[in-house]
Amino acid sequence: MDATFAVLWPMAAALASVGTIPVESVALILGVHRLMSEGLTPTNLVGNAVATIVVAKWDDALDERRLHQLLDGKVGGASPT
Repeated sequence: MDATFAVLWPMAAALASVGTIPVESVALILGVHRLMSEGLTPTNLVGNAVATIVVAKWDDALDERRLHQLLDGKVGGASPT
């Protein structure tokens, strides 16, 4: 089990202590969580990329010409320093 499922152990303990929801429902949540985590990773990646571009533009540190070249596939790799 990877780290994304670490949250399920405290949730299972909380469900067991409350007693109104069967602990077996954790298996259903586990299946749904697995599917959701497959979608959350690319969403997080895109969000981080957009936030990086927004902050760079906000700080006037964005080289828009180079950004467009990279997005158009005309150049590759990291910028020279």
